[in-house]
Amino acid sequence: METSWHSLERMVDRDYEIDIQHYGDLFAAVDRSSPASLRAWFEGHPYLTRNDVARIGSVSLRTVGRWWTRAGHPTAARQGPCYRRPPPLPLVAPADWRASRWLVEQYLSHSIRAIARAVGRSYTSTRRRLQRLGVQFPTKRDAVRSRHPCCTLRWLFGHYVVQGLSITRCARLAFVSKSTITNWLITFRLRIRTNSEQQMANYWLTPGVPFDLGRTPRLRKRRKSGGN
Repeated sequence: METSWHSLERMVDRDYEIDIQHYGDLFAAVDRSSPASLRAWFEGHPYLTRNDVARIGSVSLRTVGRWWTRAGHPTAARQGPCYRRPPPLPLVAPADWRASRWLVEQYLSHSIRAIARAVGRSYTSTRRRLQRLGVQFPTKRDAVRSRHPCCTLRWLFGHYVVQGLSITRCARLAFVSKSTITNWLITFRLRIRTNSEQQMANYWLTPGVPFDLGRTPRLRKRRKSGGN
């Protein structure tokens, strides 16, 4: 049952990557600074979601939203978060934090400012001490990626692809918003399932439910734009 579902999903993923390459070649001719050019793209491809456009343009959902506004379309009202972030646990430094690897270990999951507050030092001195301990800080380009412990290909693939959890469920497990999970999936080039596909995943990946291709709901059809 589970093997058949993942075989079908891999087949859809392969077709989706072909579509992404096709639309990527078409989108390369779009002037992203021109409202008329962006408006022509959105009106010519109304069946593409914002997630699809983000994958096609290799950008985030926020950038797609700016393109949508630049094209003259009204912005949708923002929804509240589907989670309640728990209060952060206080970071307490041990007595031997100068001689141990405690600073390096905490840098994997805490910011430099949080560590500086715990040890009672300034941001600059804490950063210099981490550098002397051999910590390599990310560049400005690498710093764009979140340092959240769930923002890894292993975590997203295991929960979203293997277990078939929805974006809402993954967001609640990671204590982040649904848009954040969506951006992570786009960053790691994981295909985002449609609502109908997620319903199929919830049904077929339920223990005890038989896998029957004869009961497969119709997937969303992706039309080819031809000369558009």
